[in-house]
Amino acid sequence: VLDFSPTQLARDREAAAHFDTANQLDTHEGDMRDLSRFPDDSFDVVWQAHLLQAVLAARAAGFLTGEEDARIARRVEVLIARLDAEDQFRRREEERALAAGHSKTRASRFRVLTSLKLHGHACETLAAALPLFPPGSEFRPRVREALEKAIERTVSLLRTDLTVLDPQGTIALRLREKEPSMWELWFGDTCHALHGLRLAENALAGE
Repeated sequence: VLDFSPTQLARDREAAAHFDTANQLDTHEGDMRDLSRFPDDSFDVVWQAHLLQAVLAARAAGFLTGEEDARIARRVEVLIARLDAEDQFRRREEERALAAGHSKTRASRFRVLTSLKLHGHACETLAAALPLFPPGSEFRPRVREALEKAIERTVSLLRTDLTVLDPQGTIALRLREKEPSMWELWFGDTCHALHGLRLAENALAGE
């Protein structure tokens, strides 16, 4: 992980330690505009979590023209395709963790939190994408269907999975006391998901 924030990198290391993956993580403090420290072919994946949201906001503000819409639509299509694939991956990951002897609570918690983050962000992003494709456009039904599915999945994660996982709120309390950085992730991603739901519902209501 490359990040300019030492605080973020420290939290990345804490999260990796919590999920027993510290030996799979290398952290580097720096600016992505200068990657000279790394040799060619150093990266398998380059990931920026909020880039598509920023592009959609720039388009809505008029900083990008309609000439970019086809490129934006392709990236939205990638996000839509990723949602189902990511859900399947997270469930397989949970099964592997259980097979490796990790506790069901820890394995389920990791799946729920990562899925909640994904679908909460999807609600935000697809809500921002929907106005870009006016009624009657070819791509709008695809975005609308994906947005409705993201809403359904996010609500399920909030109402069902988290309730089953932690019915008395005791896990969250223990995390707050023993692993405050993980509690911050839990709290922050839940708030993010609720914000995404509000944006998504407003986008659909505005049709």
